[in-house]
Amino acid sequence: MPSKQAIQVEAEYRAKRDIEPGTFDLDRERTDTENAFEHATMPSGISLERMTVSGRNCLLVHPREDRGRSEVVYLHGGAFCLMSAMSYHRLAGHLANACCSPVLIPDYSLAPEKPFPHALHECRDVVEDRISRSGKSVALVGDSAGGGLVLSLLMMMRDAESTLPRCATLLSPWLDLTLSGNSVRSVGEDDVVLNRSSLAAMAELYLDGHSPTDPLASPLFGSMSDLPPIYVQVSGKDILRDDGLRLEASGLPSDLLTIEEAAEMLHSHHLFCGNMPEADEAIARISAFIRKHETINSD
Repeated sequence: MPSKQAIQVEAEYRAKRDIEPGTFDLDRERTDTENAFEHATMPSGISLERMTVSGRNCLLVHPREDRGRSEVVYLHGGAFCLMSAMSYHRLAGHLANACCSPVLIPDYSLAPEKPFPHALHECRDVVEDRISRSGKSVALVGDSAGGGLVLSLLMMMRDAESTLPRCATLLSPWLDLTLSGNSVRSVGEDDVVLNRSSLAAMAELYLDGHSPTDPLASPLFGSMSDLPPIYVQVSGKDILRDDGLRLEASGLPSDLLTIEEAAEMLHSHHLFCGNMPEADEAIARISAFIRKHETINSD
């Protein structure tokens, strides 16, 4: 049974959708989502630092207590077209406090101004910089489109024989830009956050004529060999649910893949951390996963 806070959030999304059904409008979507950080509470004791990493503007979120052993790079969601590092600073702060580690959020380029593969290359440069220069165990986390960027980035770095992050976490990931997962159809009205037509429109803007089956755009179509441990959290009321679940049949060894489904949750419910118990519990599990592999890899 979902918490009363989760029930209220779903009701608010449903009411808004019924009042403003509309068609896809990129400018309106950007305006509506830029302050997504307001869904979460402000975490205690964090501080924000603007910095440039490999030519990209980034936001570094310092935790209340830093153990000095690891760093998280968080690739934000937004269907490759929306949102920014600041949209995620509160979620990142909750994660930073849970991990006792700083969280770096790159402000990667958005489509259609900078379509595929700009964001992927920029995130690669940032991650490779942090792995080579931070002196810490680096973990990757991403939600929605950011989750897709995380998995594509791991494949790109593996193929280039670069040093990989210690582990990766995918939250409500968008891994198939062809939108061929069964849940795109089966979840239907249960998803009050996403709809197929808007996702298809933003995928088209991002791809800019590129093939949607390129693994660097849709990582479900790529090889999963020689990747680090991956933890996936999917939501049951999410039309992208099956993108994460399909990783079970992707060839990733079972000892390197953990998938959990929150049956009653909405897409990227993690954004409500501090205001929704299920989001806080998800953050705690992400932290436990990162700490586990930080320990394993630092022995």
